[in-house]
Amino acid sequence: MFKVVAIGVTGAILAVTIRQHKPELAALVSITTGLVILAMVLNEALGLVDKLVALAERFSIDTE
Repeated sequence: MFKVVAIGVTGAILAVTIRQHKPELAALVSITTGLVILAMVLNEALGLVDKLVALAERFSIDTE
């Protein structure tokens, strides 16, 4: 969770700093930061789903 916050804050500060000189580059930095955060969150969510499926199989719960 700390990594997501750190990347978000760093990206926001970088985008605000760049926006003064090159607004189009600041938009690209913002979009890239958002995509990196999304990828990190999805990776964690997939790990959680895998654990839930394993737990369901352990207790013989039909997952389909």
